[in-house]
Amino acid sequence: MTTDALIDEMPSDLLEVIADLDRTMASLTALRARAVDSAWQWIADTEASRPTSAGPTADAEMGRKLLVAELAALLRITGSAAAHLVSESRSLVRDLPLALEALSAGDISYRHAVVVIDNIASLPEEALAEFEVAVLPAARRLNAPRFADHARRVRERHHPESLSTRRQTAHERRSVAIEPARDAMAWLSHYGPAEQIVAIDDRLDRIAAAMRSPDDPRTFAQLRADAACELLLSGEVPGVLPAGIRAEILVAVPALTLLKLDDEPATLEGYGPIPADVARLLAADAPSFMRVLTHPETSAVLSVGRDRYTVPADMRRFLRVRDETCRGVGCGHRAATSDVDHAHEWADGGATSVDNLAHLCRGDHTRKTQLRWRVKHLPGGTLEWTTPFGRTYRTEPSTVIRT
Repeated sequence: MTTDALIDEMPSDLLEVIADLDRTMASLTALRARAVDSAWQWIADTEASRPTSAGPTADAEMGRKLLVAELAALLRITGSAAAHLVSESRSLVRDLPLALEALSAGDISYRHAVVVIDNIASLPEEALAEFEVAVLPAARRLNAPRFADHARRVRERHHPESLSTRRQTAHERRSVAIEPARDAMAWLSHYGPAEQIVAIDDRLDRIAAAMRSPDDPRTFAQLRADAACELLLSGEVPGVLPAGIRAEILVAVPALTLLKLDDEPATLEGYGPIPADVARLLAADAPSFMRVLTHPETSAVLSVGRDRYTVPADMRRFLRVRDETCRGVGCGHRAATSDVDHAHEWADGGATSVDNLAHLCRGDHTRKTQLRWRVKHLPGGTLEWTTPFGRTYRTEPSTVIRT
């Protein structure tokens, strides 16, 4: 069946039915959170009424342990999953009334609610309400991964402890771990400084691109995986000189931060906020990191490392900063590995200008050309997508340059 026939034959209200069911599922998870929290409180109160009560704190902890064990058996889930469910429910009901209300109304998904829960960790109680008010509107318009990135940035503006201090504490926990997987495979996880991890990821992209050849059947993901193994096991990739391929990552640094007049966090491409002292070091000494100077109040880009903005390379760099990721709906592919696409096609008279260009990964490029998704550039770098079914969605530029 062709795409046109599929669209013609689909009942007009079927998509709304799906959306309504999704909202219902969200509201049910809110009810579950209330029920789980009530169960915890009931068990804790029961423990407190016993002659052997050890006090409110100990009773609450005992109530949590009893409930976790009971839910794990009742729902046929692991103890770890049950513990997450209990703690998430507690946070939603006790600490995040607006998020719970939005979840109950079906305005956000449970995944969005969990993002908010994760980001209030270590925030003092007096900062919770302000953070929730600031972050929640974005949960209604961004998918969960993009919202997680946004929430992490907003959290930095509401955390009373400096990012540099928290970074020092977290740095002590750096590690590499292995996790067994099915079919004689395993996962290797590396927890470390964001700028190092992002640079490693970018270098793997570049090595994989250099390894590509027309007669090589491997996918890009497979090339990246093979490159990582070769580098870790032998220190080199056959046919590719590792030392000749360096990572190239953008670091957007507020002007006052670079001048040491402020400690506003910088933004690391593909990650988000990093401490001011780390950003200054990268901007000054690290050849793999390109400095992007931003206005201290509006965050607008002031410089991309050249005195004038006239050549295509500068335009591409500006677009890479503006977009940060593929600008397709819900996509998180990095701009650095995506195509720069003309919204109004060049062959049809479209201009090569920043208000007609945006990064699209290969998948979204195909969606635009073959599945007839239309895109329109709006002021401020926002893109408006229209699907073949007439629905519209908007994707916004990176917060680095949003005014």
